[in-house]
Amino acid sequence: VDDKLIIHYDDSNIKDEQARVDHSKRGFVQGVNKDQLLIEYVKAKKGKPGRSCRGEFLDVREPVIGNAPAFNVSEKIDVIDTEDSIQYKAKENGYITFENNTYDIKVEMEVTEISFKTTGSIEAGMDTGVSLNVKESDAFKDAIGAGMEIEVNEINIDGNVGNNAKIKARAVNIQGQTHQSSFIDADDVKVNIHKGKIKGKRVEISRLEQGVVEADYVEVFQATGGKIIAKEVVIDTLSSHVNIIASSKIEIKHLKGSENSFTISPVLYDEEKESLSGNKEELVLQQRKIRELKEEVTKKQTVLDDNESAIIDLKKRLAHYKQSGAKLPTAFVVKFKEFQDLQKHLLSLKKELKQNEDMMELIMSKSNALQENIFDAKIINHDEYKGHNEIRFKLIDPELELYYVPRGGVNEKCFMLKRNEETDAYEIEGSDQI
Repeated sequence: VDDKLIIHYDDSNIKDEQARVDHSKRGFVQGVNKDQLLIEYVKAKKGKPGRSCRGEFLDVREPVIGNAPAFNVSEKIDVIDTEDSIQYKAKENGYITFENNTYDIKVEMEVTEISFKTTGSIEAGMDTGVSLNVKESDAFKDAIGAGMEIEVNEINIDGNVGNNAKIKARAVNIQGQTHQSSFIDADDVKVNIHKGKIKGKRVEISRLEQGVVEADYVEVFQATGGKIIAKEVVIDTLSSHVNIIASSKIEIKHLKGSENSFTISPVLYDEEKESLSGNKEELVLQQRKIRELKEEVTKKQTVLDDNESAIIDLKKRLAHYKQSGAKLPTAFVVKFKEFQDLQKHLLSLKKELKQNEDMMELIMSKSNALQENIFDAKIINHDEYKGHNEIRFKLIDPELELYYVPRGGVNEKCFMLKRNEETDAYEIEGSDQI
């Protein structure tokens, strides 16, 4: 066995489906996880001479030794020396560096920009703990270049995010603006000027300009166009042409424009819509199945009820034959067997009916769970309504959408959905109390 040095952590030669090297992903940062095998040196081993199938003596050559490790490692890399190999494993999460002939693991990195020419895409992974600081702050340049893909634990960007750039992280902080075709997927996001798309949990935006946001909680200082989908939305200053959909609360502190839409809906995200659509289809199937089972149970029960006296008489006759020791008539036995099979089939149908009814109740409870908090949801405006603004409340069951346009000058600060218990009707109710 010749010696061999294997660099396990290096994934810089990423190829697409046509086996072409993707030069935008050239491994500028190699993210590693704790206990990951980074490098392996396979030790040379001498072989043993032997013989061929014809008995001829076979000599063995000396192993080639030319790849022995000539580098050093920091205390963050574990060295495991065995009889067959030397393994170098990461002691902690981060990214691997090689400087001054020494391998090390770090978690923070600072670069001027991330672009095709400089670093290429950086995909260190969200679980590696890697944090990036991108220092380019020129308003006329992109700190994150066009088409770049970044996946790290945390990223701080002093400048702009370019077109078609994609960022995936746990925390993102952008001091510049996002391009309208950019996409950010992170738990916590802070953006100065947002024009692209964000999907996260908690999002804070200084100025929303026609961008799209989907999160649990969204807070915007100034909104001038765009779409927000969240459980809770708070906007300091709202201009015009903003579409807001929430499930819990929409709060506006200053309303300066019109043509805005405020919607309370228990179903916000695509996965919830797909789940609800699936529930509806499943509910229809369950209702059909239950109807068919009920009809079948009724038929079988009717047959048993109509023949109850005949069956009692048959039982008495069979008991009499059995007591007297006489041979049971075949016709009687067959008839009694049919009666027993019918009883078993009826019990089986009733059991299946109960299971399907329980399943339908479970499906309905899922839909009701989505809607149960809609009567606590609020649309709050601390300012006066100006121009045309729309308020909507959407219900799942019954499938209903209520619509209202607040009048200017009317002191209605808070809108909620109310249900009239007597008429079972729904209405949007305004109040000056928040």
